Amino acid sequence: MPHINPRALWIVLVLLGSTLCLAQGPCPTANSTKSSTIPQLSSDLICVVPQVYGPGGLVGTDHGGPLLSTAQFSHAAHFSSSALQSFSPLNSEIGTQISQLPLTAPVSGFTFSFNPSLGVVSRQTESFGPILTERADTIGKHRLFLGVSYQYFNFDKVDDVNLKNFGTVFQHESEHELCSPPNPFITCTPSGEPVFQQDVIATQNRIDLKVHQVAAVATFGVTDRFDLSVAIPILDVRMGMSSSAVINSFETAADRPPCCVHQFDPINPQIPARENFIAPSQATFFEQRSASGIGDVILRGKYEVWKGEKAGLALGLDVHFPTGDERNFLGSGAWGGRPFVTFTYGGGFLLMEPSDISGTAHRFWRVTLLLTRRPICPTSSPTQQEWTRD
Repeated sequence: MPHINPRALWIVLVLLGSTLCLAQGPCPTANSTKSSTIPQLSSDLICVVPQVYGPGGLVGTDHGGPLLSTAQFSHAAHFSSSALQSFSPLNSEIGTQISQLPLTAPVSGFTFSFNPSLGVVSRQTESFGPILTERADTIGKHRLFLGVSYQYFNFDKVDDVNLKNFGTVFQHESEHELCSPPNPFITCTPSGEPVFQQDVIATQNRIDLKVHQVAAVATFGVTDRFDLSVAIPILDVRMGMSSSAVINSFETAADRPPCCVHQFDPINPQIPARENFIAPSQATFFEQRSASGIGDVILRGKYEVWKGEKAGLALGLDVHFPTGDERNFLGSGAWGGRPFVTFTYGGGFLLMEPSDISGTAHRFWRVTLLLTRRPICPTSSPTQQEWTRD
C-alpha cells in the first residue's frame, strides 16, 4: 500500500475546499457567466467586494457586469474568476478580524468588600486590572457584576494589506478552445490562446471599514474561586469600497477581432449609480453597505487555582457561540474556544492565550505582560505599562 503524506493530503483538501467555496460562495458573482439570468445585487456585506463592479462581477453587461458584451466573438468577457481569487482571501480576513474584536474584561476596575471585624470597606484588588485581557482575581462567591462598554474600530490595514490604497491586476479567463481547431475569425498566439485573452484589467482600490461595538457583560461568582461570565456584543459594521479600473488591451487593428475587444459600456444598464464612466478603457466604481445586530456571544469560565497574599494563578476558557450573522461580518459562523492562563502579582499580570479562536486552528500563543509601578505617594493613581508579544 503506497505511503500517503498527511501534509500533502491536507493541502489538497484545503485547495479543494477553497475551490468549492469559490464556486458555491454566498455571492452569485462566480457563476454569473454560466447562466443567461442576470444575478441580483446582494444586501450582505460579504458581497460588497465581489460585487463592487456589478451584480455579476467583472463581466459583460449581458451577465450583470460593466463591460461591453462580447457574445459576437463567441466568448464571454469574464475577469471575475481572477477578481474573486484576488479579493476572496482579503474578504475572508476582514471577516476573521471583525469576529475576533476584543471585549473589555468583565472584572476590570477595583473591587471592595466590607470587613466586619474592622467595620470598614476595604479594597480587595491592587490595581484597575487589565482592560482587554483578564487577571487572576475572582469577584467572590455569589457576587454579581454587570457592565456595558463601547468601542470604535477604524481599520486601515488587514493582513499587511493597506486598505486605503492597494492595487490588483485581473487576468482574462482561459479560452484556448477558441483556437482548437483554428478559427479564421480569431487571431491566436503561438501558445494556442486568443490574443484578446492577454488583456488585463489593472485596478487601484480602497476599502473603508468601521465598526461600532457595544458589549453587555455579566459575571457571577459561583464560588470564591470560580467565576462564570457572559458577554453579548452588539455590532454596527459599515463598509465601503471604491475601485478605479483600467483595461490594457494587447490586440492590434490587424488582429481578428481588432482592438479593442474589452471595453466598459458607457450606458451600462446594471449599475449606473455606482459607476463613473471615464473612457472605454477606464471607469471607477463604488459600493457601500452597513449592517448591525448581535455578534458572537461569549461564555467564559475562570477558576483561580492558586491564591497567595499578593499573587494568584487562574485558568480559564472562552466559548464562542455562532450567534452573529457571518454574511454581514457580525460573527464567525462557527463555534470556537480559547483557553487562557493568567498570573497576577501585586498590580501586574501575565496572560497567555491562543492568538486564533477559529476552532482548534491555534497558530501560536500570545503572551501579554502588564506591570504596575507604585508611586511614592500612596494617594496617587498607579501608572501602568503593557507589552504584548506574539
